[in-house]
Amino acid sequence: VLFRSKGPTMPMNWLRPLAILLVPMLLSACATGAQTEAARIEQATVALNAENQECIDSIFAKADYDDLRIKLFLNSEPNKSPPLAFWTDTKRPTKKEISGVNKLHADLQNCRKLVLDGAANVNPSYAAIMIEGYSASDKLWAEFASGHMTWGKFNRKRQSIAKQQHQRLTEVDMAI
Repeated sequence: VLFRSKGPTMPMNWLRPLAILLVPMLLSACATGAQTEAARIEQATVALNAENQECIDSIFAKADYDDLRIKLFLNSEPNKSPPLAFWTDTKRPTKKEISGVNKLHADLQNCRKLVLDGAANVNPSYAAIMIEGYSASDKLWAEFASGHMTWGKFNRKRQSIAKQQHQRLTEVDMAI
């Protein structure tokens, strides 16, 4: 036998603990590309939603909107439902309320800009979905401002648009 090994000259006991440490790190490095991107998107989305809700709340808290707060549910979280009274209100808006709704809609445009800028930075597909949702919402606000829709129907339709938008955003998330 030309090359007979008498065994390693160094004890091999150190290999097992090293393998236990290195293998998970190496395996996690292989899977982190998508996971890292998903985590980045999740963090950015949570922060953006919080900023948006803060923007909405700061505007809606103004005294100008005292009368509207008991009629209109404003929340950027699509899964958060308004109290039942908001959905079942059968009254149509008064001229004063329509004026307030129009002013509120104009004031909320800065919140939309914040969302669109943030969404474009997270994922360009998000911005496109938000624009489509805002377009549908604008049509609804205009229809409501005509005075022919009840508060309950307005709140239900707004919630429906938000849920559709949320569903589309979720579909984009699933594709990532």
